[in-house]
Amino acid sequence: MRRHAVWPVLIGCASLASCDAVFGLADRPLLSDASAPDAADLDADAETDAAAACPPEPSGYQDLATTGCWGTFDTAMVGVTVPGFEGAAFDGRYLYLVPNPGAVVARYDTSLPFSSSASWLTFDVGQALHISPTFAGAVFDGRSVIFAPATGPTYVRYDTQSGFTDATSWSDFDPSATSTVVTMADGFAGGTFDGRYSYFVPNSSHWAFKYDTTAAFTDVPEWYAHNIVGVGDVSPQFFGAAYDGRYVYFAPGSLAAETLGILIRYDTKGDYGLAASFDTFDMTTVSKNAAGFAGAAFDGRYVYFVPSGLAGESAIVTRFDSHGTLGAASSWAAFDVSSLPSGAGHFFGAAFDGRYLYFVPWGTTSSGANGRLARYDTTSAFTAGSSWSTFDTNLVQAASFQGSAFDGQYVYFAPQSGTVVARFRARSTSKMPALPGFHGSFF
Repeated sequence: MRRHAVWPVLIGCASLASCDAVFGLADRPLLSDASAPDAADLDADAETDAAAACPPEPSGYQDLATTGCWGTFDTAMVGVTVPGFEGAAFDGRYLYLVPNPGAVVARYDTSLPFSSSASWLTFDVGQALHISPTFAGAVFDGRSVIFAPATGPTYVRYDTQSGFTDATSWSDFDPSATSTVVTMADGFAGGTFDGRYSYFVPNSSHWAFKYDTTAAFTDVPEWYAHNIVGVGDVSPQFFGAAYDGRYVYFAPGSLAAETLGILIRYDTKGDYGLAASFDTFDMTTVSKNAAGFAGAAFDGRYVYFVPSGLAGESAIVTRFDSHGTLGAASSWAAFDVSSLPSGAGHFFGAAFDGRYLYFVPWGTTSSGANGRLARYDTTSAFTAGSSWSTFDTNLVQAASFQGSAFDGQYVYFAPQSGTVVARFRARSTSKMPALPGFHGSFF
């Protein structure tokens, strides 16, 4: 793993309409943009071609194996010279790809054709702010996109209500710079948002940060820190987070034997400064190989932890029922993705489209880029192999990835060490799951 480093299960739906009602799906019209009056004309031919190559399925969701439902874009066409991204975020219209290495953020306007360079913009954060950042994930808080630092304590914020290429729209802040308490705040990996507070996941830092997004970005008192090592004596190495409407889950990424698979959960109704607001769970009690994760996701009831494939020989997707008790065995389930015929098993992040959960392939297999994506149908039994399908994105000349995001119709996959972004047309029409924290990081 380089530098290192969400949604209910139904028994069945009588119709697509009833599924929409259960999942809280709602039509999501794209935001208007007066600066792009010809967007409809630009997109017309692309939509016609897409309909022929990716015919609508009766369910409203597309067949994963239909290559016509896939598309790619090479960000080198818009000047991305340093390949590699680590995470993605979506703000309701624009998709942001988080650079790592490098400091050039790429943004795609989802109302415009995916394959057109005119639909993309880039911005060099390092040059504009005179810093040398490294990023790992980003969180959208309803107005701003905040990029988490992979190394160092400096966060970068973009105000989405201002011009993307305007340097005054961007700012940076080190919340530990003026603190007499936080002595180590170096290295984070993703985050999530609870409707008011953004949370950033400690990776090499001892401190988990929480920021009140109703306050100014540089308002020191509105950044709260908790020493994560003080919670059950765990190692400060987590990757990604998920929010279920009350609790924030930090996905364990440590491969150290003494802290392997130790999950931390924060109760957002509690005081962030008190240890009593945090609890832990040893996920290896669910399965001995349920350890070493890279991201988490929520589907409206269940929290899923994304296996990196680095701990043990198996890749165990582990699921927690948020209606249950954290320490109860009955609240947990596990599925070994490597048991599928494809041999899938190395993932970095996940995205949810209202029915299916997508596990993002990363790393290498057989000395080549790993593109073996796994998809779980949340309307079917979690531990049944028939509920899962796979697709090798190498078939569309794209692999491997780190992070993904869903825009209501398409799932996007951020390239790990290259410049080719892939997307899958998950739905025939655009509808967005109405779930808490949906716009957060999709490690």
